Amino acid sequence: MKKNNSNSELSKKLVQDSLDKISYGIKHQLIAYVQTLYHSTWASVISFLGKDSMEAKEALRDSCPVSKCVAWGMIDNFPKNSPETISFVECILSFFKKDFSTEFNIIKENLLNIAPDEAKQMIETFRTEIPVLQKQLDDCIFSFNDLQNLNDRAVQILLEELDQQQLAKALKGASTEVQDRIFRNMSKTDANMLKEDLQFIGPLSLSEVNEAQDFILKTLFDLEKKGKLKINSLQQSELIT
Repeated sequence: MKKNNSNSELSKKLVQDSLDKISYGIKHQLIAYVQTLYHSTWASVISFLGKDSMEAKEALRDSCPVSKCVAWGMIDNFPKNSPETISFVECILSFFKKDFSTEFNIIKENLLNIAPDEAKQMIETFRTEIPVLQKQLDDCIFSFNDLQNLNDRAVQILLEELDQQQLAKALKGASTEVQDRIFRNMSKTDANMLKEDLQFIGPLSLSEVNEAQDFILKTLFDLEKKGKLKINSLQQSELIT
């Protein structure tokens, strides 16, 4: 009877020890993950700010010496313009929900009033120093709804390069002004066919509409690069990423 009790106690101890080891292992793997992620995020931010910048020194001023040393050693793994660094920084910005729509609207309203060379230099400097929010900046410079501001000849040249199904997808999310601009630069027959496509194309996801619009904008900028049309005084194809 004692032997059975002894075996039972031994088995109980072995099971409990194994459960404890699993528990310990899981918890400490999670701790290690959090610490690594913490230092990686820190290293990304310092890299983005610039290792020798005043902002980086301010961010590190009250830091724990050990954490500072670990993060500093990881900085070279996160170049400022790498997708990983940009992703980290954009996640941080989204957490604070900072809205720059007012500033982007001011840029959009005033960019064409600046000498083209100066405007180009300002945008290029910003892109180099702050390589995030690039989609918002691109839309600020020229978005799909800005097609309404093209002259008729530019619209006609663009339409010659486009597939009607792609155009219908893009127009599904466009303003009435853009749709009217497109229709009036097509033959009556083609315009009616496109209107029918829009009516019967069915619901589309936002990503499908955006993809179609981005394709058309890329086509527009390619035509500008080739000198086949002019968008405005800024040479948009040189400013859009």
